[in-house]
Amino acid sequence: MESRTSDNENIAEKIIYNMNPRQLVEVACKAYYQETLDEDEEMNEDAVSPKVVGHNIYILCHQLALYNKEIGILLKPNSEIMDLKTCDALRYYYNHTAQIEIARQDRSLEQIMICFAEMNWQKKLRSNPALYWVSRHIDSLPNAGPHLSGLIWAFLLISAAIVITVPSSIAIKCLIMASILRMIVSLGPEFAVSFLGVSIVFFKGIHLVSIMGNMGTFNKPIKQILFNAELAYNIGYLILCITGLFIHPFFFSILLFDVVYREETLLNVMKSVTRNGRSILLTAVFAIILVYSFSIVGFIFFRDDFVMDTENLPSVDCSSTHNSDSEEPHDKYSKKFNENCISTEGTEGKERACESLFMCIVTTMNQGLRNGGGIGDVLRSPSSSETLYPARVIYDMLFFFVVIIIVLNLIFGVIIDTFADLRSEKQQKEEIIKNSCFICGLERKAFDNKHVTFEDHFHFEHNIYVHEMVKHRCLEWFPRLKAISLAVEDVDGEQNEWRSLHNQLEATQGLVQILSSQLTELRDQMTEQRKQKQRMGLLNTTPSLLNLDFYK
Repeated sequence: MESRTSDNENIAEKIIYNMNPRQLVEVACKAYYQETLDEDEEMNEDAVSPKVVGHNIYILCHQLALYNKEIGILLKPNSEIMDLKTCDALRYYYNHTAQIEIARQDRSLEQIMICFAEMNWQKKLRSNPALYWVSRHIDSLPNAGPHLSGLIWAFLLISAAIVITVPSSIAIKCLIMASILRMIVSLGPEFAVSFLGVSIVFFKGIHLVSIMGNMGTFNKPIKQILFNAELAYNIGYLILCITGLFIHPFFFSILLFDVVYREETLLNVMKSVTRNGRSILLTAVFAIILVYSFSIVGFIFFRDDFVMDTENLPSVDCSSTHNSDSEEPHDKYSKKFNENCISTEGTEGKERACESLFMCIVTTMNQGLRNGGGIGDVLRSPSSSETLYPARVIYDMLFFFVVIIIVLNLIFGVIIDTFADLRSEKQQKEEIIKNSCFICGLERKAFDNKHVTFEDHFHFEHNIYVHEMVKHRCLEWFPRLKAISLAVEDVDGEQNEWRSLHNQLEATQGLVQILSSQLTELRDQMTEQRKQKQRMGLLNTTPSLLNLDFYK
């Protein structure tokens, strides 16, 4: 009757004429109590709740009450003319029903009855935008299959075009992924798993044959073949592929651990446990010895404190067996419970867990090592007035400090230290590879302030792989701590030094010649001065001789 304002009165008269109003109210109340009786029984997920049906009938009666006063009287709880169950049902429907008035496009008002609980759910639904968006588009979700199929086809065609035009490893991987998705959508996951299993077996067989050929496996002794880790790994990989193809597809899930073999970081994580395996194993043996000792002490003195909470398995009673002949293809790898099976919940209780020494050892190892506070967390809490209370405190504290804090942390410390050492070794290897030439062994710092950079030397001068030499197994071409660019640099430096010395020598020779000429001039001047002095001396001595002759 909602949203039909033009002929509401005619529709109401037809409903009242064909249905008894009192019968409608009784059906709504019976539906309410039918829901109460069926609460303990399992209901199908797709089944409609009788209480919801009864509530909708109550809303219909409330709308019909606008045109029939008798229905309005019947909807009001009255304990004098109605029984108690009918009054309770009507009160429940009344308390969980609300009404609103809306204005239509023609400006007319319409009263709409709604379930109050449903409105609360709508309010809660709108508070979650993601869930509200899904609920709004729930009708369009079944039509998403063709659109998804079209997207997969487009992805497949684009990947194929890229592989044909610009072939690359990424494009090939995208094409393979798109082909697998297309196969799953078109032919089903079972066929896709079988096809991929056959492909893996085929390619792994070729890979294994190539490994054996390259390693010369057949020319080696049997002992060396059996202890070859790489060969054993690939043979095990092939066996898992065959078992997954012919026995059960769940064996394919084990192949996911191949990522540990391929990824160096995960491989280092595994090596952190296996590298110092002897130390870890000896520490674990020491921990077992300690647990064994604590178990003996607990068995002798604290046997009554080993009381554990237990829960029995639920019992299942099936009146009929599942017909395997009618099993659908998609149920091949999963079994459903029979609908006629009745499950009884398990019962909880207490159980003594240290009746024998073996059970005491198992309980101490299982509960003591898995609890952060040791075995004291699961044992009975003793009273301070008991005689063995101090011994029990010492027992719990010793187990906590010795086993939990010291021994277990020793194992964790060995693993963490090993992983740190492996990470340091990896960083050191990467540093050597990055900053040293593989061919000549020169480091990056040797090329500082040179006309050739380390990158040019590494990529263009000393290629890592020289095909002809390696082909003939000749390693004499390795220039150990030598490089042509550095040799040329040294020759240029010597020539520059020689030129500098030559220029200095020429300058020195020029100075020597100048000094020699100056020395010659100075010597000539000294000779001339000496001659002049001699002449002056002769002139001075001649008059004195004449005077002597005169006086004589």
